[in-house]
Amino acid sequence: MTWLLIKKQLMEIFRAYFYNEKKQEKRSMGATIGMFVLFFVLMFLFLGGMFYALSSLILPSIVQLHIEWIFFALMGLLSIFMGVFGSVFSTYSILYLAKDNDLLFSLPIDASTIIISRIFSVYLMSCLYALVVWIPSQLAYLFNVSFQAGVFLASTLMGLAITL
Repeated sequence: MTWLLIKKQLMEIFRAYFYNEKKQEKRSMGATIGMFVLFFVLMFLFLGGMFYALSSLILPSIVQLHIEWIFFALMGLLSIFMGVFGSVFSTYSILYLAKDNDLLFSLPIDASTIIISRIFSVYLMSCLYALVVWIPSQLAYLFNVSFQAGVFLASTLMGLAITL
């Protein structure tokens, strides 16, 4: 039941991609795919590209001074900031402006399941915003500095810790 409620929450978050509010009708499959492609381009290519460029600009001087830990700390803090910033706005709309509380609480669903599904969808949005900073910065590090398995493993674990 929890996964169905999480799917419902994600459909509610991306409702504008599936349903046209102005015309009061469902969007076509092509329009829905186009909206998700536009979201991908704006979120990952534009915003992620911006953080990739930022990382590529500051990385040579940091590597030259042999203080790579500052790069990871700076990008980690920036990633945490973006995750918190994104989750603040999604928290308000997902948790406090929910329009289906009366309907869901009238169903034979445990209240904790409803709350868990809503909090998990906030967590997913926070992960989206945090990883859109962390992944491009780590790709910039891997492309501009020699690949090391230990650094890759540590940055992957740090990315997981950042999302928590």
